[in-house]
Amino acid sequence: MPKLNANYYELLESYAGRIRRKMPQVEEHALLTKSLKYRDVLATSVVGRGTTYDELSKNLDDLTNGEIDFPVLASLGRIVALQNINTEDRANGRKFIHAANENLPRTKLFQKYRQLEFELIFESASYSEAVAYLNANPELKEVQDGYLEVDVYNPFLGSGNSEYTRWQHGFNKIFESYGRAPVALIGDAKNPFDRLTATNDLNQITDGPLVSVIMTSYDPEPEAFIAAARSILNQTWRNLELVIVDDASPNRANKLLEKLVEEDARVKLVLLTENGGTYRARNVGLEVATGEFVTGQDSDDWSHPERLESQVKYLLEDPEAAGVMTSAVRTDENLSRIMPGLSPTRKCEVSFMTPLHLAREVGGYLDARKAADSEFRQRVEFYSQRDVGVISDALYVIRLMPNSLSRGDFSSGWSHQSRRAFWNAALYWHSNTPASSLSVRDEPKVPLPIPHRFQITKPAPSELDIVFAADWRISHGWQRTAVDEVKFLVARGLHVGMMQMESPNSNARTSTKPILQIQQLINNGTITQVTSDQEVKIANIVFHDPSIMQFPTTQESNLRVGKIIMAPFDLPSDINGEVIRYLYDDCTRNTQDYFSADVEWSFLNSMSQAEGEAEGVGASVLPRVWPLVLDLKSWSGKNNLGINSPRKIPILGRSCQNIYSHWPMKETIQQLWPTDDSAEVWILGDARGALRNLNEKYYADNWVSFRDGEIHPVDYMRAIDFFVYFPSEGSDENLCREAFEAAAAGKVVILPEKFRDAHGDTALYTNPEGVAQLLEHYWRSEESYQVQVRSARDTLTRMFAGGNDLEEHFRSLLALV
Repeated sequence: MPKLNANYYELLESYAGRIRRKMPQVEEHALLTKSLKYRDVLATSVVGRGTTYDELSKNLDDLTNGEIDFPVLASLGRIVALQNINTEDRANGRKFIHAANENLPRTKLFQKYRQLEFELIFESASYSEAVAYLNANPELKEVQDGYLEVDVYNPFLGSGNSEYTRWQHGFNKIFESYGRAPVALIGDAKNPFDRLTATNDLNQITDGPLVSVIMTSYDPEPEAFIAAARSILNQTWRNLELVIVDDASPNRANKLLEKLVEEDARVKLVLLTENGGTYRARNVGLEVATGEFVTGQDSDDWSHPERLESQVKYLLEDPEAAGVMTSAVRTDENLSRIMPGLSPTRKCEVSFMTPLHLAREVGGYLDARKAADSEFRQRVEFYSQRDVGVISDALYVIRLMPNSLSRGDFSSGWSHQSRRAFWNAALYWHSNTPASSLSVRDEPKVPLPIPHRFQITKPAPSELDIVFAADWRISHGWQRTAVDEVKFLVARGLHVGMMQMESPNSNARTSTKPILQIQQLINNGTITQVTSDQEVKIANIVFHDPSIMQFPTTQESNLRVGKIIMAPFDLPSDINGEVIRYLYDDCTRNTQDYFSADVEWSFLNSMSQAEGEAEGVGASVLPRVWPLVLDLKSWSGKNNLGINSPRKIPILGRSCQNIYSHWPMKETIQQLWPTDDSAEVWILGDARGALRNLNEKYYADNWVSFRDGEIHPVDYMRAIDFFVYFPSEGSDENLCREAFEAAAAGKVVILPEKFRDAHGDTALYTNPEGVAQLLEHYWRSEESYQVQVRSARDTLTRMFAGGNDLEEHFRSLLALV
């Protein structure tokens, strides 16, 4: 019987023991989720025993070096400082990182922590301390043209170390290292950023194609706007037009705009009467533009005078390119580039230059408030079937303002849910649409879902019957069960949505992209993607992975939720209590607090023993079990991988994740999935966990591991001959979704005896010693093989084809009768 009533400290120790091998992924998860409670896991890992973050913060000075795992302490400090959720987080993060750096080897591996400690010192305006730190860590002076040291001498920060000439020389390295003209500060604008200029004696190029530069404005700040416009008008590439599209600013902006028109005949001014956002304004600019090439400029940024010249030359020399971007350096108004956790340079989407005819052919920008520039550039690439180049020179300077339109959507290691949703929808559309159909020029309907937050005209608040909240980034059997549930309920007329919420138990290798099946349903409008900041009414939210709410996010929720159902596909812990996934009372309380809704639990029939345990700790359990759903039609069909049949040896299949504790011991593995040439072994998932138990570095020659995305599960199941699934000796598993899938695909399935109650006649049952005999018999006897396949299919039909009964069951659970 699994240990279901573990305490919080035991849970922390279990998680801490599982994260030691994947600290980079742990840092990524913590920053992405903005979870405060997940800090407790790292605090426990720091000292090797159950400890909360608050306890570690109070007692750190009392611990001896032998009690502290300093690499983990450095990771925790980085997470806390960059999350920056509470007012004391920067100070605490700096404290942890300092203690770790004092004891970590001074190697490249740990340099990012020394750099972050310096950045936090600098941010606190302790400039003398920052100088001393750099002198003690001279390798930091070499990072990216020495920008860390340069900022120490910035004369606009009020530092006692101000040295204008030294700062200017250092700031210009980013330009001069690429052979570009240095910049200087001229004029009396209040912000140093607005005084940026470059040498005026650069060669002026008057011959060549006309370039249209589109700059939109809304209630512009005069000095910043003038500086941005003049950075274009002062380009060495003289044959240009600056198309300014004002997005219905108040009248006081008109004189500023008209002044620019009077100063330079190359300025075109378009005044819109209705505000529609920067991308709608840019589309107006595309219609007005007359150049051969078109590009953009933001109204509070600055372009180096050689920017347009470099981009035009690139496109003339490579006419096959779909366009070209430059790199950018990002600074604040004082031209300081140090921002904790952020690189000072990046690719610059607004600088994207492309032929005007191509920009018009694809239909310009999508009708969104934010994030449409990267989508536009990517669509041009897919539509034209040509690449967009990147000039590595930093020829654009981005001004990062606390109140900028996009600043609240990004921090180190984190981006807003709506940004991620938009990027994923766009990439799916681009990747799964014929190139000729990617143009939106004559399309009245937006071809992909625009997140609620980015819509120009806000729709009326929507209502959904059920939303599945899950970590949709990785494909495994239980995730496919959830997809089948979604499709089943949609087919019954329910309004269904999904929420992406990261799980601490996920092995996802990407931080943003959901599985293909879910993204397809989102893009074609079958389901609605929900972000927590939306104002939407939801009757039911379902979690199949309660551990998501064991360490909940701190991101705001505006959702109006009727009821939460926790319907776990995994028990809280394994049979030995070594792998603890979640605690009933914690998940219930955290979920109620976050969504302001009641939480009820429902279990699969195979998990009925858990009901009493859940009720024993005060959880409310629904009287009906959660039903299993399997779409049988999607698994039937012929093998389509071109495998030659008959073969001399069978292909044995098994599913897994990269978790060694899911595998039996070495002798059992060799017994079930041979490492010789008696069979081929195809693993659906990451099989490195098996290597640890086998004490091997590499897979045997007859083993193949198909990681996430390398093969479609349907193709995999159709190609194997047998599915043999035996979990570890101490596992609590008695149900395997992939075993049902293999049986539905017409394969013989072999399982341990304890799976019989859940799987019935869909499989054969034996102990590890009996597997070889079953394989021999069914591989040699085609008749026996087909008899078992037909028996399994009949059983699957009885289990999963009762649509009306299943619909009534779901409606009862969801209170939608």
